[in-house]
Amino acid sequence: MILGFFNLKINGLFIALAITNSLSIIYLLKYTKRYLYDLKKISKLYFYIRFYFKKYATFIMWSNPSNLMNFLSNYLLIIIITRFYGAAVTGIYVFPTNFLEIPLGLVSSPIQDIFTQNAASEIDINGDAKLSFKQTFITLLLIAIFIIPIILFMSGYISFVFGMEWRGSEKIIGSILFIVCTRFISSPLSMIWIIRKKEKLNFIWQLLLIFFVFTSLIIPFYFFEIKSIFELLSIYSFCVGLWYILAIFASYKISNLKSKKKSELFIY
Repeated sequence: MILGFFNLKINGLFIALAITNSLSIIYLLKYTKRYLYDLKKISKLYFYIRFYFKKYATFIMWSNPSNLMNFLSNYLLIIIITRFYGAAVTGIYVFPTNFLEIPLGLVSSPIQDIFTQNAASEIDINGDAKLSFKQTFITLLLIAIFIIPIILFMSGYISFVFGMEWRGSEKIIGSILFIVCTRFISSPLSMIWIIRKKEKLNFIWQLLLIFFVFTSLIIPFYFFEIKSIFELLSIYSFCVGLWYILAIFASYKISNLKSKKKSELFIY
């Protein structure tokens, strides 16, 4: 923010990122240097690298491709909307989407961390994460039922607060409400895929998500000539929202799997 006063534009962003990342590295070195001193011997260093690489090989191989597929699925919608309706309409879509997802993300992030810790501990003790999953699912569902009506009420005042150029934002929020709710519940619970070392299955699942996003937009637009962005987003929300509901059921099944040995558990 301070660099913004110097009118450095995009260079200021890169400088800020470099400074923050450097400070993070210095902070980590401060608290990990005593462990680094123990790894001076090449043989010991090689042993630890080989041990952890073997233990978390599937995570290393499949987590980044899965994250990439998830990233592409999020931006595929924006690319297609821009292609169909232009950049101005895309901007009108992005603003209400952030209006919905940012407050929900602030709520779901700590719940995801708590679920990750509780599920890992429960699997270590009982062999499954059934109880942690049910408790977290009920919590997310109740929060969604409580918060969503408040956000819907507030969305009616977007054009009044931010200007008439954002008129229609409340209709977009209504169109994408279903997918936002199902994603809010599904995303924290999907951490069980990583905990149970199902990274490869998660990658395949993310590929299916891209297919759902693409077909739910292309088929209605070209084959059924649905040109209204509100109708198209409603179809997209319903189709991809169903995918997230299936993901919740899949996560529940994975949480119920019994672990026979600790190597099946990704320890956080």
